[in-house]
Amino acid sequence: MFLSEIFYRPLLQEKDVLEIKALLKTEINRCFDNPEKLISRLAYATLFPNTRLEKFNIGDTTSIENINIDGVRDFYRRFYTNDRFVLVISGNFDIKNTKKLLNRYFNERTDLSASEIVIEISNKPVTKIHDKYNFSQDYIRLDFNGFKTNDDQKYPAQVLAKYLSTTIKNIAQKGGVAYKTDVNSYSGHHYGIFSFFATCAPKKLYEVIETFKTAIQIPTDKDLVEGSKKSIIANLLFALEKPSMRAEYYSDLLLHGRTEQNATYEINQIKKVSVDMVLKTAENVFTHNQKLTLISSENSFVKIDKLLNKAIN
Repeated sequence: MFLSEIFYRPLLQEKDVLEIKALLKTEINRCFDNPEKLISRLAYATLFPNTRLEKFNIGDTTSIENINIDGVRDFYRRFYTNDRFVLVISGNFDIKNTKKLLNRYFNERTDLSASEIVIEISNKPVTKIHDKYNFSQDYIRLDFNGFKTNDDQKYPAQVLAKYLSTTIKNIAQKGGVAYKTDVNSYSGHHYGIFSFFATCAPKKLYEVIETFKTAIQIPTDKDLVEGSKKSIIANLLFALEKPSMRAEYYSDLLLHGRTEQNATYEINQIKKVSVDMVLKTAENVFTHNQKLTLISSENSFVKIDKLLNKAIN
C-alpha cells in the first residue's frame, strides 16, 4: 500500500523540492573535487551535445535552480505512468498473496501521454581538453558507440571490454605508464557506450594513448577471452545473490530489454561468445568516431588528434 500511495499520490510539496534542490547542488559541486566523477560528467557533454544528457544525469547547478514545484508535478504526471512502471520483487515471499495485493493496490489509471525519448550519440570525432582544473594527475576517457540493453551485440562487447581491461592493465600498470586503467561496456535503454579510462602522471598522456593502440592491435588470446567470459558470468551470479541487486538487474531488463532476456538467457549468450565475435565487435565499435575527453594541462589538439587517429585507425 505504501508504494501504491507513492506512485499514484506523491506528496510533492514546495518545501521538499527546495530541500532536494539544495542536496542536488551540493552533490554536483562535490564532483569537482573528485576527478574520476568529474571526467564522467565532462565526457557526457562530449558524447551528447545539445541534449539533456549533456548535463549528465542530474544536470548542472543552473538547471537545478530553475526547477519549480509545477515543473516537477508536470514531469511526474507525464512520465510516471502505468506504461512505464515495473515493480520488481526479490526475496522470500508468497507469490499468490503478492499477486492479490498488487491487483488491489496497483489498479488505477494514469495519464498515458508520455512520449518516447530519443537520444543519440554525436557521430563526429571530438577531442575536448579541460585544462582549468588543478589536479596533480591527468585523466583520460575515450568513448565509442556501444550497444543498447536489448541488443545481443552487447554480450561480445562485454567480453571485449573485460579482455581489453585485463590487457591494458598488464601493459600500462606494469610498465609504469598509468596509475589506474579500466575498460567498460555500458548498455542502457536509449544508448550504449564503450569506454576506456586511465589516470596517469603529467606527460604520460601520449604513452597511455599508445597503450590503448597496442591493446587493440594485440592478437586475440582465446584463453583470455574464455577467462573474460567466466569472470563476467561469475560477477553476474554473485550480484544476483543479493536481493537488491537482483531487483535492479531485472528492473533494467523488464523496462528496456526483450521478453526472452533474463539471467539464464544472458549467461548463455555470454557462453556462446567466440573469438570471431569479439573481433567483429571490436571492428564495429572502433570504426565509430571516437570521443576523447581529457583533464590535462596538455593543450596540443593537433598532436593529440594525430596520435589518437593513428592509434585507433
